[in-house]
Amino acid sequence: MRLLMKKYISSVALASLTLASPALLTASAEDVEFVSSESVDITLARQNIDVAVKSSLADSVQALFVDDYPDRTYSSEFDEGVITAVRASYAQHLFDPIWTNEGAKSLADAYDRLGANGIENSGIEASDIAALVKARFSGDNSTKALADVQMTMTWLKMASLISGGLADEGSAVHSTKDAPAQSALVSNLVLAGEGQADTLLESYQPNHPQYSGLQNVLEHYRDLAGTGGWSAISDGKAPEAGDTDPRIPALRQRLIAEGYYKLPGIVELFNMIAARVPSEGIPAEEHKSAALEAFQTWFVTYDEPLEAAVKSFQSHHGLTQDGVLGAKTLLALNESVASKIHRIETTMATWRTQTGMDDRYVWANIPSYTVEGWDDGHREITMKSVVGMPSRATPIFSDEIEYAVTNPKWYAPISIVRRDKLPKLANDPSYAASHGFSIYDRESGEKVAADSVNWSDASSATRYSLVQSAGSSNALGELKIIFPNEPSVYLH
Repeated sequence: MRLLMKKYISSVALASLTLASPALLTASAEDVEFVSSESVDITLARQNIDVAVKSSLADSVQALFVDDYPDRTYSSEFDEGVITAVRASYAQHLFDPIWTNEGAKSLADAYDRLGANGIENSGIEASDIAALVKARFSGDNSTKALADVQMTMTWLKMASLISGGLADEGSAVHSTKDAPAQSALVSNLVLAGEGQADTLLESYQPNHPQYSGLQNVLEHYRDLAGTGGWSAISDGKAPEAGDTDPRIPALRQRLIAEGYYKLPGIVELFNMIAARVPSEGIPAEEHKSAALEAFQTWFVTYDEPLEAAVKSFQSHHGLTQDGVLGAKTLLALNESVASKIHRIETTMATWRTQTGMDDRYVWANIPSYTVEGWDDGHREITMKSVVGMPSRATPIFSDEIEYAVTNPKWYAPISIVRRDKLPKLANDPSYAASHGFSIYDRESGEKVAADSVNWSDASSATRYSLVQSAGSSNALGELKIIFPNEPSVYLH
């Protein structure tokens, strides 16, 4: 069971976060099934480095490895095991080039997948790939050989960016079948060169549903950016339901952009306007003028459907659901599309650098004040949670749940004693007994009476320990879930 505490962009309902384990290779080899069963042993493939090759082009490729070109050029970008996998991949095929025409096309398609993962500044350009492809299939053998190896390293860089960093070959794993174990990366390189560079790259990205949600909303907001996004709503007195306000058209457009509000259909709008305009005993021109006036009034009226849309927006942004266009609501409404895109991309980048996790995990969603239990891609339980304040923010990390304690005692942390308990005890020492706290001298371990301590002295927080007994008033409740970690965070 894994536990994940993670921030996400609270403005996007679907942009939930979790950790994921790329199917083939991640930053933590121990978390993935990292082998494929094939008949070729890597050890033998490594030994092929000096064997006779069957063509002059293969001879040029081989020369690059004999000269340690990959090590000299890419050792700062990749783990040593990745370079070894590259050597093995070429060696087991007697140094024939890996990249075919179909592979070159799929490499260009793979480049587009970087954007879908929120990776904009990859250091790879489409023009660079085009130049490598051209060099691979033209020029002399040395040029072709160098381009082939560089295409391989370019694809590996894409895989590294999407997965959060490639690990080594998987020395800690073994095959469960009779065939010898082999790094999936070795076979994947060959498959990529044959035309699967794009589809294989997808398997390196986090595969949990929350990451897919981020991808979906990223595409949505990029589409919005392409159409100009939305205009800022100016400050002003907050309208109440039924009030008119010149900012209402901009508010409607803003809420429509993110799907919180939908304009009424023609029939619905016609009936709504007709209900406001008497139809009998009025000349046609006056009726037309009155209908137009009614429409114009509705267009700037803060009506109930629009108020409901604002409440929905507030709900998804962690704001008080009062339908009031207050300062915090306006601030959230006026966040630009570009800012949202940047936060989604930043969240995805953080996601990719986390360690892998199993299919069954607990996820503490800090901005939404919830804790969720997931199993095999399905959310099975969710509950409200209390998290740290901005001044004492809950740290973000992933760890493994080790055990749980029923009816736990609460050993109040020094920081909480100093900030929260000292003022209350200084005002009323009986606060300790009424809330189930026992007081202990940290040095001697002896129990002391609360009224014998000078709680106005700030050093009391470090001199005395406050321990709350199990019971209905205990801050931890009935269960304390432990996953030892440096910040000393736990669930309860």
